[in-house]
Amino acid sequence: MNIIAVIFILLLLLFLSALAFIVAVTQFLHCLCQTLKLICPEHRQLSPVLVWLCLIPGIGSILGFWVIWGMAASLRKQFESLEDHRPGDSYGLAPGLVWKSSLAALALIVCLALFCDLSFLKSLSVDVRLLGVFALLFLMTPACAFSGYWERIIEYKVRLEKHAMSGRISGLTQEELDYGEDIRERKPRGDIRPGTNG
Repeated sequence: MNIIAVIFILLLLLFLSALAFIVAVTQFLHCLCQTLKLICPEHRQLSPVLVWLCLIPGIGSILGFWVIWGMAASLRKQFESLEDHRPGDSYGLAPGLVWKSSLAALALIVCLALFCDLSFLKSLSVDVRLLGVFALLFLMTPACAFSGYWERIIEYKVRLEKHAMSGRISGLTQEELDYGEDIRERKPRGDIRPGTNG
C-alpha cells in the first residue's frame, strides 16, 4: 500500500472522528439547554444559553464545572418545588464532577507527557502492559462518566416534560407569560374595515 493512501485514510479517520465528536458535543449541549428551559425561571441557577459557552476552547472546560453545579442546583430546586425530590439524588452532580475531573486529570497527564522529561520511567521496573491497562482505564473513565451524566440529564428531562405536560410547570418567564398573547400568531376574524362586508 502506498504511503499517500495510508496518510489519506488516517486523515479521513481523523476527520470523521472529529465530526462525530462535534455532533455528540452539540447534541449533549442541546440536551442540557432544553432541560434548563423546562425548569421554571425562578429555580434556574444559570441561563440555558450559557451552556453553549462550553464550546469555547480552554475556558469552556472550566465553565463546564460551573454548568454542572448550576444544572444540579436548578434541578434540585425544581424537583423540590414539585415535591418530586428523591432523597440522596445528586441530580447529576456526582457523574458530572467525575467526568470533568477525570477529563482535567487526563489533560494534565497529556501536558506533562508532552512537556516534561519522562526518561526516569525507563529506570523503573514497571511492566509495560500494566501501564497500558492503567492508561486504557484512565482514558475510559471520562467517556463512561460523560455517558452516565448525559443519561442522568435525559432522565431528568423526561421527568420535567411529564410535569410540563400536566401543567405543573412552565419554563416561561413571567414577562413571556404576560405578553404571550401579543407574540402568538393571530388568525384574521374577518375584514372589518369600512366599506367591506366583514
